[in-house]
Amino acid sequence: NSGGNNEDANATGDLDVLESLTIQGAGSGSTIIQAGTTNTNGIDKVFALNPICISTVNVTIDGVTIRFGRNTQPSGAADFSFTGGGIDWCGFGAGNFTLSNSVISNNTNVNGYGGGLNLDAASGYTGTETISNVTFDQNQTNGATGGGATGGAINIFESHTVTISNSTFTNNQTLPNTSGGGAIYYRPTQAGSLSISASTFSSNTAGGIGGAIATATFAAGTTVSITNSTFTGNT
Repeated sequence: NSGGNNEDANATGDLDVLESLTIQGAGSGSTIIQAGTTNTNGIDKVFALNPICISTVNVTIDGVTIRFGRNTQPSGAADFSFTGGGIDWCGFGAGNFTLSNSVISNNTNVNGYGGGLNLDAASGYTGTETISNVTFDQNQTNGATGGGATGGAINIFESHTVTISNSTFTNNQTLPNTSGGGAIYYRPTQAGSLSISASTFSSNTAGGIGGAIATATFAAGTTVSITNSTFTGNT
């Protein structure tokens, strides 16, 4: 999918998940889901989870590697198809997203935000997103056409309750000097929470603010908690 021709029914490009789904892999070294064979030839983002975002969907992904996504959709394209390089999730209603025991690596968003994973939501979303024992490595946002380019590994917009534990963020980056969050960018426009524990952030780079983590202005009632975690060599 060379960009500009969005569709949400698995005809071309990314894998569109329109109903609740569990993917149980055999381990990140054995079960590999990829959009290309290198970080330069991916045909699209790898997964669009609930891309139309008008129904409650629950997705669990465990024990896989997701890699070589390359999203070239132009900034502002239909259905927010320009968001997310590896995984793009849109929460609706009380739908939940769980990612565990996995590797998200070498994914790129050329024009938009969320190199490895983008978490977005419809208004009034009340579900949760849980990330545990996941390695995010060498994901990036390029911001070629000014699409925000935040969140090299994870970008979080709108209202979310996000819990990240026992995870590793290495060598993720955002390129433009207006971008933020080499590993994580957090911008809750409605009240939400971000909790990070027992995680490691190393050698992540942002062209703008927050080599490891950057936050935008919070909505009232939002909380951020970071405990028992290590930050080294972020720029």
